[in-house]
Amino acid sequence: MSDESWLVSANFDGSSATAFTLVGDRYVWKWTTQIPSAHGVAILGDLVFVSSLQLRKIIVLSLNDGQEIGSFGQPGWNTSCLDFLWPTDIHTADNNPIVITDAIPGVFIGSPSTARSES
Repeated sequence: MSDESWLVSANFDGSSATAFTLVGDRYVWKWTTQIPSAHGVAILGDLVFVSSLQLRKIIVLSLNDGQEIGSFGQPGWNTSCLDFLWPTDIHTADNNPIVITDAIPGVFIGSPSTARSES
């Protein structure tokens, strides 16, 4: 079941991710974290995954405060090695793996534990 008390936006031109939390009947600003050319975003549990088209990697943030926990990925063609060219979008699937779409080589499906291993 999704938690609709949080909204996180990737701001490409602003090179940031911004989170809002539901207070009463409206969303209020919680935090903003600078991420170069932020493009895709997904929330999974207490983690926020944000793709950076400039860095060609996925940045992992704490949902609570927007602090960077780690990152994964590198420029390249081999999706099985977490290489990305244009990681355009991120989705969660059944609250377990994350699905990252890349405009050139395709799709990577992984688990949140992958994100904690590299920084």
